[in-house]
Amino acid sequence: MMTIKRILYLSDYELIAYQLKPQSLSELGRFNLSDATIQASIEHAFIDYLITDPKTPIHFFVDSTQEEYKSDTIPHVMGRDKKLLLQRRRERFFEKALYTYTMIQGRESTGRRDDFALFTALNNETLLQPWLDLINTHKIPLAGIYSLPLLSQCLLKYLPRANHILISGYTSRISSNIAAGLRQSFFSNNTFKFSRLIPLHAVTPEEQAQTLVNQMLRTHQYLQSVKLLPFDTPLLVLLLCPTALVDLVEQLLNREDLSELDVYVTDIHDFAERTGLSVNTTEPLYLHHLVLYQLHSQPLRNHYAQQQETRDFFYRSLARRIYQATALIFAGAIGISLYYLQQSLDIQAEISQTTGQLVKFQQEIRQLHASKAQLPLDILQIQNVIQIGHYLHGQHVPSLRPLLTHISQIWSRYPEFKLAKLEWRVSTRHDDFFVPALTDYEISPTATQDSRALSKMKTTPSVAEPLIEGVRLYGRIRINNQRELAINLLKLNELINSFTDKRKAIEWEVNLLNKPNADTLGRDTTFTIQIDLKHPDYSPVVDENKNDINK
Repeated sequence: MMTIKRILYLSDYELIAYQLKPQSLSELGRFNLSDATIQASIEHAFIDYLITDPKTPIHFFVDSTQEEYKSDTIPHVMGRDKKLLLQRRRERFFEKALYTYTMIQGRESTGRRDDFALFTALNNETLLQPWLDLINTHKIPLAGIYSLPLLSQCLLKYLPRANHILISGYTSRISSNIAAGLRQSFFSNNTFKFSRLIPLHAVTPEEQAQTLVNQMLRTHQYLQSVKLLPFDTPLLVLLLCPTALVDLVEQLLNREDLSELDVYVTDIHDFAERTGLSVNTTEPLYLHHLVLYQLHSQPLRNHYAQQQETRDFFYRSLARRIYQATALIFAGAIGISLYYLQQSLDIQAEISQTTGQLVKFQQEIRQLHASKAQLPLDILQIQNVIQIGHYLHGQHVPSLRPLLTHISQIWSRYPEFKLAKLEWRVSTRHDDFFVPALTDYEISPTATQDSRALSKMKTTPSVAEPLIEGVRLYGRIRINNQRELAINLLKLNELINSFTDKRKAIEWEVNLLNKPNADTLGRDTTFTIQIDLKHPDYSPVVDENKNDINK
């Protein structure tokens, strides 16, 4: 969207205020300080105009006969040398002029390849000073002071392609005695080279048309004489005329020799519509209207304004950039925060979903554990248990309860001895009787051997082997010194003797496998007692009607 621009157009006669909007250029007021009797009221009116919108920058355009142009070539240097060289040339051309501007327009293609430079200056600074003083006094931001002829290059895009172009158009009143002027600007290879503002004293339309044609021919000759336009080189000329002069100018051109000129006589209102500017055909339209409107969509580079004159605009632009940067950073921070918030919400949703699945899996695992049979899952262990159980049941082996009752009665007499573990085994073989405890997925070699022995007993009735039932007691005691060691060894012997005294009643054999020693002082130590009970020899009971248990 195009921003509204505040424009001041200064001629040698008056200052005109414009407001540039989309497709329109509106005039807001005219200010003329030539009459000293009303100078104060004009200044007050101008101040009122300024303070109605103190924040919008002002673009100041100058279209004056006091503007001078010089083209020259300078050595191609850079940096500080170039700056000093340009400064010396400006001082040589314009002496001590305050408002000057330099533009580099390319380089020579041969020779030393010097730079082409255009030097411009406003020779009458008093023309601008009253207005600039009021602008600076009220701290209105001044974006820059611009040369309107230099900016008329923006109209070239509406013309046919040509190496050399002359644009000629009318301007508003340039003095109290001269009602209009004719601005002619010359361009070579799309770069500005020369411009002049010609006062028009003609009154009738015929006189104005004749003056327009005569000035065109005179400028053509001048360009050739100063070698800005080579001889025998065509020149494209755009004559922007009021509607009433178009036919008159075309009639006059038919009488002239235009072999080196390619002239386009155009109604200025038609040309304005081509550029997109909405105009009122009842009001006069000048060249500067077309140029000012074309500047609505492009940035402008300051030509003449001094640093102190644009100070307010600089600070305003700086503050605006800081504000924009802050807003951008704030928006970026909000965007990043929203992004990470969304990411965290997504992660939280995933965590909730995963947690729900985990709870579901845990419930399924608990259900599986609850439905799991409380038996070893290994088939060989199940086989061993069944075989030994069948055999014990068939041999009418007494219950384990009496054996454990006797052991409990004897052990309870010695409270200082802690029973850490008790193991019970039954087998037909005495070697490797006790093996390490089985896990749910391990197979006891002894149990396997016992099952084979039991199977053999079932399948071989003539063989009778004794059944050995054994209990291993793992005791724990803490001994801190030698004295406690001696006392506890005595008590341990008493415990063994107590088990031995029951031998006649129970017919068991008692052995002390290991006992505390001096190496275990100061920490918990263990001792192991093994009790073996041999049952009477029983002949295996074989049921002829039952299948082999191994099957």
